[in-house]
Amino acid sequence: MTSEGLRDRLAKGLYLDNVRSMARTCRELSISAERCLPYFVLSCILYGLADHWDERAVPTKETETAERLLIEPLQRVLVAIETGYSDEEVVDLLTQVIQAFFELLS
Repeated sequence: MTSEGLRDRLAKGLYLDNVRSMARTCRELSISAERCLPYFVLSCILYGLADHWDERAVPTKETETAERLLIEPLQRVLVAIETGYSDEEVVDLLTQVIQAFFELLS
């Protein structure tokens, strides 16, 4: 799978099975892609979200909040990887994803 495939999956929303699937794909891409750091960071965030939601009923409001906070920054990272943004720009975008993830957990 590619970043484009991840974007398609991301467009389906942040429900547990989809989050786990995206995390696995990011982990696989972190091993095989030339630019491994963004995929590794994304896999850690997505696995963290899946673990946070694991084995409990996630309220709709929490899912909506996660989507509001995370989908756009995740999409920007994937577009940046696909279109060849500089490493510095990608790291800045990853920082936004990390901050959104921590905001969700707080």
